[in-house]
Amino acid sequence: MNIKNIIIIKAGFFSTSSMFIIIVTALTLLNYSLRGQNKNLYGETAYNMLTLLEKNHYSPTPINENLSQKAWFNFFDFLDPYHLVFLEKDITRFSNFKKSLGRQVMEQNTEFLSEVTSLYKNRLNEADSVIDVICKNPVNLNEKENLIYRGRENDSLSYPENRDEQKNRWLKQIKHRELQLMITSDKEYSKKEIDSLLKKEPFYREKVKKTQKRFFQRILSHPSGFENYIASLYMNSFAICFDPHTYFLTLNDKKNFESEISPESLSFGFILGETPENEIKISRLIPGSPAWKSNMLHPGDVLLEIKWGDKKSIDITGASPEEIYQMLSESNTDKLTLTIRMSNDLTEKVVLTKEKIKADENLVKGIILNGEKKIGYISLPGFYTEWDNPADPGCANDVAKEILKLKEDGIDGLILDIRSNGGGSMTEALNLAGIFIDEGPLCIYQQRGNKPITLKDMNRGTVYNGPLVVMVNAGSASASELISDCLQDYHRAVIVGNPTYGKASGQIVLPNDTSVNVAGNIIPKPDSRFGYIITTTFKFYRIPGNSHQLSGVIPDIVLPDFYHTDNDREISNKNALPKDSVIKKVYFTPLPALPVQQLAGLSKKRCDNNSSMKLMASLLDSLDSFLDIEKIPLDISSYSKLKRKIYHLTNSIDSLEFSKNNNLSITNYKQNDEVFKIDEYSREMNEQFIGNLQKDALLEETYYIISDLINLMKPK
Repeated sequence: MNIKNIIIIKAGFFSTSSMFIIIVTALTLLNYSLRGQNKNLYGETAYNMLTLLEKNHYSPTPINENLSQKAWFNFFDFLDPYHLVFLEKDITRFSNFKKSLGRQVMEQNTEFLSEVTSLYKNRLNEADSVIDVICKNPVNLNEKENLIYRGRENDSLSYPENRDEQKNRWLKQIKHRELQLMITSDKEYSKKEIDSLLKKEPFYREKVKKTQKRFFQRILSHPSGFENYIASLYMNSFAICFDPHTYFLTLNDKKNFESEISPESLSFGFILGETPENEIKISRLIPGSPAWKSNMLHPGDVLLEIKWGDKKSIDITGASPEEIYQMLSESNTDKLTLTIRMSNDLTEKVVLTKEKIKADENLVKGIILNGEKKIGYISLPGFYTEWDNPADPGCANDVAKEILKLKEDGIDGLILDIRSNGGGSMTEALNLAGIFIDEGPLCIYQQRGNKPITLKDMNRGTVYNGPLVVMVNAGSASASELISDCLQDYHRAVIVGNPTYGKASGQIVLPNDTSVNVAGNIIPKPDSRFGYIITTTFKFYRIPGNSHQLSGVIPDIVLPDFYHTDNDREISNKNALPKDSVIKKVYFTPLPALPVQQLAGLSKKRCDNNSSMKLMASLLDSLDSFLDIEKIPLDISSYSKLKRKIYHLTNSIDSLEFSKNNNLSITNYKQNDEVFKIDEYSREMNEQFIGNLQKDALLEETYYIISDLINLMKPK
């Protein structure tokens, strides 16, 4: 297999969308229908997928009753995770399929899929009617009751026995959403203020109603068709049984995925914000994008409706920017019609088509931290590559360019920040390691059924050989872990932060065609109607043969992490591959050991006396207690008290910033300053980037760690 075709999938690529009810967002679907003779194409697609996975997956799951039961539960979990749509009798009706789904797929039988699809459509329409009925009457927000918060994780949560129970569950959901909209401050609400809010209950109820009905409409009138939406979830119900990083993709999904690990992404090119009246507005246009080139959109324009192709228009009144972004991701090929209200109150319709534009959030960024030492800082959000031209330079080359610019400014050390970098191209990770390591083995690679091989840096020399610190957290996965492993094993860098995600497997994208063999060889003209498969085909190991699978890379110096928990790591995934090791003699020459114990001691002493770090430690304890909440109170008084505690916690976290009594400042290097003088958009993005860094207490401590490293490494 060509190493340039290997990718390490970004952890969490396939995930659920958190909305009023949480249902897995549609992967954009196959371009054929469940009706008539085309119905068999779904059967053939599912058959191809399981056959392909059986041939190519690193550790294939037997197609038996156990797989069938897992896929059955996954499918209903995708469709109705909080058990609000289906009734208990529906689940009982389909329970006889639990053990036979795998056999049905191998027989290309779509009976189960067809029946569930039909019933689900009816149940969604019924739920839509239930929302109408509930929202006709005032909602009592003084009644003492609770909403079970962890419905998706609570396997004991049954389905409603009857319509009355179902209606009661929806009522609780509506109450929760109303309270979320009402209580938006961390202040202590007086009785008078609460009474005033309750008088506005009809307004909030109507807003919640529109949001939920819009969500139903998005499913029922998906750009690619309702039946295709369900079929895609059905395919993935089986795919994720193999491991958490194996997915079914359509051509549209494949394009979305490629955007995730590319310096360019498919986009309309506008950034959304909210007006004081909570309307969705255009806050910024990206130069050169479709929105910018249309000459019809301007910052401040308010969005009223969106429409895909010839589908029904969607009223977005009351929607959040996050919800709109999710809608915009549902198609890469259809034309989008925006209905906008301009500053002169006139309405206009604007038709846009996505194009590839520079993905600023994916790109390498460099900056200088000035204090006692001049430290270069590079942020690498993802291991991107030129997907269409893998031979072209990717992120490793961009990092090298940034380093050369920083060296021109005379830096004393370098911080590489790969926090929340979920991975990407393995080739780019190996190339990046070669920037810091002279030559030698980088990792051990093992494909299914083959002997382990050593992947090496074949190029002598380095781009940077000075003091180096790498920042990681639980969101650092796959390719990020490979580079952390390597630099740690060579004693080339001090790893700082939190244990990483814990994914030591890699994936490739294959056409969902049975002519693809176990070696990953692809037929010249695959049938794209059957979609694509991202499948796990190999594992990688550290140079000594051990693995960070499940455990993650353990930093040399551990710092707190607010934004990830153990539930965000590989070990929490039910079908995660096990941790193992490989026996292979690999000869390499690590550099002299770094003074990590001394550095850790100095860091601890500093953190113990740093008000921001002490506050961070105490806030983490409070955060843990909130993460254990299983019930949400649905009376406004109790809810406001809980929300006040949460707001206080989040505001305290957001307020953590650099200490005021040091001389540390953040500046651009000389070449960037020249660019920002003539490029307004880049200047705004840079100011936002620096603003975020100035609030980063962990970066401040990392600056002191690398300063200590420089001092300790000085010749005596």
